Amino acid sequence: MENPPKRHKQPSSSIQEQKTLEAEEDPNNNNNNHNQEQERGGGGGGGGGDDIISNLPDAILCHILSKLPTKHAIGTSILSSQWNNLFPSIPRLTLEFDDSLLLHPTPDDDKDNETANNSNNSLDRLKTNFINFTYRVMDVILQDVTQISQFCLKCCQEYDDTHIVNWISSALKRNAKLLDLGISMVNPLILINCLTGCTALKYLSLGKNLPLDVPDSFCLPSLKYLLLDEIEFVNDDSLLNLFAGCPVLEDLSMCDCDLQHIELLNISIPSLKGLIIEYCYDDEIGYQVVLDTPLLEMLIFKDHAAIRYYMRNLNNVRQAHIEIEPTKEQLEDDSIYYSRNIAEFVASCSTADSLYLSRDTIRAVRHSCHQIPVFGNLTWMQLAGFDKSGWELLPQLLESAPNLEWLEITEGFYDDKGCYTSFEARLPENVPVSLSSHIKKIDLWSFTGEEDEVQLVEYFLKTAKVLNKMEISCDLSWDKYLSMRKRLSMLPRLSETCRLFLSKNKKVMEY
Repeated sequence: MENPPKRHKQPSSSIQEQKTLEAEEDPNNNNNNHNQEQERGGGGGGGGGDDIISNLPDAILCHILSKLPTKHAIGTSILSSQWNNLFPSIPRLTLEFDDSLLLHPTPDDDKDNETANNSNNSLDRLKTNFINFTYRVMDVILQDVTQISQFCLKCCQEYDDTHIVNWISSALKRNAKLLDLGISMVNPLILINCLTGCTALKYLSLGKNLPLDVPDSFCLPSLKYLLLDEIEFVNDDSLLNLFAGCPVLEDLSMCDCDLQHIELLNISIPSLKGLIIEYCYDDEIGYQVVLDTPLLEMLIFKDHAAIRYYMRNLNNVRQAHIEIEPTKEQLEDDSIYYSRNIAEFVASCSTADSLYLSRDTIRAVRHSCHQIPVFGNLTWMQLAGFDKSGWELLPQLLESAPNLEWLEITEGFYDDKGCYTSFEARLPENVPVSLSSHIKKIDLWSFTGEEDEVQLVEYFLKTAKVLNKMEISCDLSWDKYLSMRKRLSMLPRLSETCRLFLSKNKKVMEY
């Protein structure tokens, strides 16, 4: 799966420090060097030294500038005429406009800091500076540039919609492949119309409480990656039109979106390969979810439980992270219905080779009495903190993953006393195939040393035939740690190659 390009941010040295590299031409330089400096537009080194930076090849200088925020990269133009001409020639140019850099400049960036902060009209003045700066870059400095790679616009303050659309349109005219927009608008439909039909755009990130009403004419024919952060959808059709207008979409992320006006979250995208949904559910309203994504490989779902899940054509999932919490209403009204709903969600991911289940998800599956299907491809299973339900479900999970190689219990055991008895009572007559033939690594985190936990460790050690490594993390007192270390070291191990590690305070010791 293609990954979106990453932006690299590094702190820039102050412009004042860079100025010290400028100096008058060295009278001792020969004519060739003197002519070369004139051609490059840079001055000679002060005090008889060379201007080292100006002597670097343009390709290296462009690479340096590409690592700086746009504001600082543009600021280097005061160094010499050479620097003034370099910025537009940066290959795969990334533009980052963030008004927080202008509204809250560092001491090195703005000598007039105190005046700006103390003036009653400073905010308006700084907003005007940001507007003028952005227009100067887009319309003057880049007037001859026909291609840019990425355009990022982050606005803490509110600006007229006309300005925002003008800047974005200017980027799209230069065939920007990535748009990262953290903006607010009075009329977001203007933005939607501006984006519609753009054939170069492959990556789009939208954020900052934008209410979207997407018409059926919307189309981004080349878009592959879509991130929606704190976006509000005004109705079901808006959501459907957005997804329908992205025919080759491969990755979709929805984080903290406002779906209070949505009755059905219908994600039916034939080309989708990665899906992340985090904290979009509205407890008071609620909606149903349809996932119809035959090519989906990665599913990360962190949210409260929807009213109902309809999982269709999930036959290609390889990575599943399921972290679903019940609402108070769901637990009070019909806990069995809620539990079955979650169990069916988990079962739909049976093709996964890696699986994460949260404590609430585990509890729901256990209470549902739903038969867990065989996870035939599963090699890595992460289970969050165990309560009694986790202990009771673990035997069934081990049986359902015959090819499991790595088991992690990531957040420790919330309920111990008597739980091993419940675990043991649900074990099959024969040792699960995963333990007898495949599990090579077991990690137990937040180990407290309770008797039930020690018994579980003992069970794993005496049944995991090909186990290579068991790592246990604990936070015991030193005396208890030494005592537990001695006790665990004496437990019999079926695997001759098994190495047992006990970690305390981030120190790992083998025994």
